[in-house]
Amino acid sequence: MAYHLVPAGTADEQRRRLVRDSLGAYNRTVCPDMQSGEHPGHLDMYLLDKQGQVQGGLLGLIRWRWLQVDEMALAPHLRRQGSGSRMLRLAEAEARKRGCTRSVLDTASFQARPFYEKLGYRVIGEIQDSPPGHAFYWLKNDLAPPSEEGVP
Repeated sequence: MAYHLVPAGTADEQRRRLVRDSLGAYNRTVCPDMQSGEHPGHLDMYLLDKQGQVQGGLLGLIRWRWLQVDEMALAPHLRRQGSGSRMLRLAEAEARKRGCTRSVLDTASFQARPFYEKLGYRVIGEIQDSPPGHAFYWLKNDLAPPSEEGVP
């Protein structure tokens, strides 16, 4: 056998898929109720202006009945006006419709930890000095059942 390190910037998508498929096949033997496929359920949302231009978005993945928020961003002029809270709550509502009971995300100390904590997320892990001079956090939230009034 030979180990082959792929040079930076030259990913081999076919081989990447083989590794992912192998892990997915094993995972389904342990958790048979897992959805199949590499990305069982993308949950992506975009905030568009009147001209249809993206002003923000949330990119997520649903697996194992969890919403995994991978990325969330807003144009600077839209921050601290409720748009981010609304976007996250809408994503959580959609995740609940798809059977999710929890949500997980990560953030750095210079990003949005207080914002997520205000919305009920709590830190479940952290790494100090990553990136250097900062901290990296994992947060989770239990997704409450939908309210009578609907999404805020």
